[in-house]
Amino acid sequence: MANALTEFKEREILPRLLQSGYITTAFPRWEFKERGSKWVTPYHVSGDRSKSSLDQSYIYKNGNSLHDQNGDKLSIVDLYMRETGQDYPTALRSLADLCGVGHLFPEFDSEEARAYKETQDRREEANARFVSALWSGTSEANRVLDYLRSRRWTDEEIRSTGFGYADEELVALLPYCDTHRKEDEKPNTLIGRSHRLTIPYRGGSSLYGFKFRDIDHSEKEAQAKAQGQEYKIKKYQNTFGLSRNADFFGIPLSVDDIVVVEGELDALHPKAKGADNVVATTGGKATSDQIDAALRRGVKRFTLLYDNDDAGRGFIADSVKAIEARGAEVYIAYFPEGVKDADEYLETHSLEDWNSLIKAATPSYYYHYDIIRNKYISLQDAQGGELTMKQREDFFSEVEALLNSPSMIQRPHNRELIKDELRKEEQYLRFSLSDFEEWADRAYLRKQAQDRRQAIVNASTSIASLLQEGKTDEALMLMRETASKQGAQDKATEFSKVFSPLSSANFDSYLSEIPEGIPTGITFKEGHNETKLTLNSGLTFICGYRGHGKTSFLNNIALNEVKRNIYLRTGKSVLYFSYEVDKRRLIADLLNTYVNDPELQRSRTPIDAIHSYFKGNGEQHFNSRDPRKDGLSHYQYFLRRKEEFQRDYIGSGNLIIVDEAYKVEKLLDAIRYYLSLYRPSIVCIDYAQLIYSEDYSRLRTEEIKKVVNDIKDFANKEGIPFVLAAQFNREVYTPVSVDTRNIGEGGDFERIADTCIGLFNLKELRGGIKGQKDEEAEAKKLLSRLTGESITELAPIPNKLFVRLMKRRYGYYPIDTLLDWEGRTKKITLNDEDELLKRPEDAYETPTQSPEQEQTDEPCPF
Repeated sequence: MANALTEFKEREILPRLLQSGYITTAFPRWEFKERGSKWVTPYHVSGDRSKSSLDQSYIYKNGNSLHDQNGDKLSIVDLYMRETGQDYPTALRSLADLCGVGHLFPEFDSEEARAYKETQDRREEANARFVSALWSGTSEANRVLDYLRSRRWTDEEIRSTGFGYADEELVALLPYCDTHRKEDEKPNTLIGRSHRLTIPYRGGSSLYGFKFRDIDHSEKEAQAKAQGQEYKIKKYQNTFGLSRNADFFGIPLSVDDIVVVEGELDALHPKAKGADNVVATTGGKATSDQIDAALRRGVKRFTLLYDNDDAGRGFIADSVKAIEARGAEVYIAYFPEGVKDADEYLETHSLEDWNSLIKAATPSYYYHYDIIRNKYISLQDAQGGELTMKQREDFFSEVEALLNSPSMIQRPHNRELIKDELRKEEQYLRFSLSDFEEWADRAYLRKQAQDRRQAIVNASTSIASLLQEGKTDEALMLMRETASKQGAQDKATEFSKVFSPLSSANFDSYLSEIPEGIPTGITFKEGHNETKLTLNSGLTFICGYRGHGKTSFLNNIALNEVKRNIYLRTGKSVLYFSYEVDKRRLIADLLNTYVNDPELQRSRTPIDAIHSYFKGNGEQHFNSRDPRKDGLSHYQYFLRRKEEFQRDYIGSGNLIIVDEAYKVEKLLDAIRYYLSLYRPSIVCIDYAQLIYSEDYSRLRTEEIKKVVNDIKDFANKEGIPFVLAAQFNREVYTPVSVDTRNIGEGGDFERIADTCIGLFNLKELRGGIKGQKDEEAEAKKLLSRLTGESITELAPIPNKLFVRLMKRRYGYYPIDTLLDWEGRTKKITLNDEDELLKRPEDAYETPTQSPEQEQTDEPCPF
């Protein structure tokens, strides 16, 4: 007689799999697509996905084997057995159920079919006896029934689920119910002795085995704990061959949406009421094997509904992470307060209530956002209701990392939902959501661009390999497909935000870490809060009235950044565009600050001695009467520092100074050219109001607005901090008036800028100015607080610079500090110099690193 299994496979299963399209359901992860007379897939027969986008394997609709482009071959049933871990008869039975012909599964006469049927018959016989024993009325069987009823099971539900009872005598009479490990081994003696509640483990129309539960396990565990011992016997025992973690307990043959609970009984109770998609981890978190097996069955959405206790809540994070890593959607549902698990819930709730509970599940991105939010709420409560500056920065950074995590990038509309949640915190955290959106979206677009570049690099490698193998047509096809996909991705990136659906206000490390901004060595302190001034990609304005130190401040930033680049060996440079001072004079001013010898010239300023030196007068105008403490003459010290400055700063290209009066369009072209060769860490411009545009038709206010916007867009795109000096449009009489509203020709400067710093040279401080009485009173209070001394009269304070952080995106402002400023050399003493040379997360390891290796992420602009 012909092999009945083979006949049934060829007559009933293969035509339905390959001609009726069930192959897509049987192999969901393989991405089979119909193409003419074939089904094609991007996967190799080995199960590995192709690195290119070309289809790698195919099966003819009238065939029975999967063929690989590299010559490998595997029958479709063998592939299914490999994917599911099932034996041959079980795999055929599963495929028959999947294709809707399980009821036609015949009586077979082959040896393997007879063995399969005999095993199934024995298991069904055992199950029938177990069920009968449960309702036999014996005291022990009634104990099991009472246990189930105590867990809110009705008798009808107990019968429909197929629960049974097994004692030692019954198990001994049924040697074929798989309680033996092997034929030559003794049976599992716990089954029927302590573990008497039987639970049939079915899949499709097959009975794979049994699980046996000890209904007294909790009491035994508690007794052992009371005696200081650990109860090591497990709550469940399985029949031989029934894997505990290879698959979710109770998972249907083919399903796209499952609810995951912990225990087997928790999964069976909803099933008894009609919720067929409830599965169990059999205790603990979802394992990688369980998740992978579910994905192979076609599951696309997981809803976690773990026990309402510390252990259950602890399983959520790892399960969410494992599911998200595989690209599936995951939701988290919660039982009401006071309800521990499904049994308790279903005691007083209907199936409709259950469905509503699942429908109200929280998407994982809300779960992640709640973790972040609740962490900082706890910190805030512990600190008396206020977060520190650092904690506020960390909060925004973690939210941005969530927004740009891989799972969120795959579903751009979810980012908008999180922004709706963040809007609720806008007033309390004192930030602008639109500013945050702009910053986070820039980081998102950069991540998209990086992914596209990597995809092109990968495709280029594959194309080169194909050409080397002489596969020209395939190489051309891959080129076209890559170009098409990248074009589609460009459009998707451009329009994803525009067409994201609006949602109601209600929201995954990689968590990417946010690179730090460039430290300046300046820290602002106010009470117990402090914030470090960092330079972030975008625009930073250094603002002041004439003679109040904005150029000196910019010069110090440039010199300190070169020092930092040299110390950290970043291989980066500083670009300095001067629109106010010519290159020669600026270099001399920078040299004066670098040398920083106030006594270089006694009767006049040090810069005069430096100018005289370069006019050929040698040491004629240098201080020769008062030697330095280091034993060098002032002239000797100057020559040493001058040589260092020329070698390490100017001659090395670490500091590039340009004094061309470029209009903004040409300025950005020049920087683009420089970027094609080198990588600057910052770009300094002195000063903003002197830059013009080629668009002469604009009013000056509109022109400067365009200029600053163009620079901002360029800075954000390239991920480079631009630091611009800007002039106040009217005289500022006291530090109190240091305000962004006083920036000249640019009411939009504050809106456009990431950071605005205001300066006041306290040497220019005067009192008794007409009409400024109230402001002077405020200035006295302000300076008293900053100096720690009682200021009763406003008078010049030499060598002190008032610095105000007037604006900083997402950060607290205004906040002030005083810095020492040597008026003769224009050297500013940093109040946190150790911070200047701190290595940020994105610093280079060596100066030889190529531009392609650079991180261009925009630091969080606090």
